[in-house]
Amino acid sequence: MRTSIQSKLGRAICCLVTLSAAACGGHVNLDENKVPATGGQSNSGGSSALAGTTASGNGGNNQVVSAIPSCETAVDAETWIAFDSDRDRYDRELYMVHPDGSALTRVTTRPGIDEEPAFSPDGNWLSFTSDRDGSLQIYLLELATGHVTQVTHHNGGADQSSFSHDGRLLAFHSGASSFTIRLDGADEQLVVSGPDPFNGYAHPQFAQNDTRLVVDRNNEIDVLKLDGS
Repeated sequence: MRTSIQSKLGRAICCLVTLSAAACGGHVNLDENKVPATGGQSNSGGSSALAGTTASGNGGNNQVVSAIPSCETAVDAETWIAFDSDRDRYDRELYMVHPDGSALTRVTTRPGIDEEPAFSPDGNWLSFTSDRDGSLQIYLLELATGHVTQVTHHNGGADQSSFSHDGRLLAFHSGASSFTIRLDGADEQLVVSGPDPFNGYAHPQFAQNDTRLVVDRNNEIDVLKLDGS
């Protein structure tokens, strides 16, 4: 099993964030069809992003609501795990939950694939992978408003997004390569490319000073400057 910087179990990639007041101060009006759902058993846990610590997606049978609850005084009330799951009739969508398993919240509701959520450092945004425009691409979801914008328009598709620590860039994977791009979709930069997908560079994550990427390549972990050196 391959290992990336984010904790990985099967298809579950976890990332934790403590949401800011803007993101968790009230309910979210999603730019989706709001369809509350009750989760059933899922055949796979999916990918997840955690606000503050690391954990994996959960397939369980908790009640799902259609907007992010306001922050309250309960334990872990401001800490959320984001993850994807096909619990609702095998339709893969984004969800959020507290680390103790409470307040399970469905974030997206459209048919198709929404997966691989990653929190921005300030907790106000989720980047994620979706096929909503025909091919897998990277999108941004503003948690306070539910507004979704497309970031990549990559011919080979795009997935496995992660934020830089300053919140200005996303890293993502496509084919045998890893890239960086600004949040507005400008200035896409190829950082490193392999000879084929099996020997490609995947799961890019920014090192703490944002001058390097850590990438997974077959059976090794590499560190590269953003110029590819």
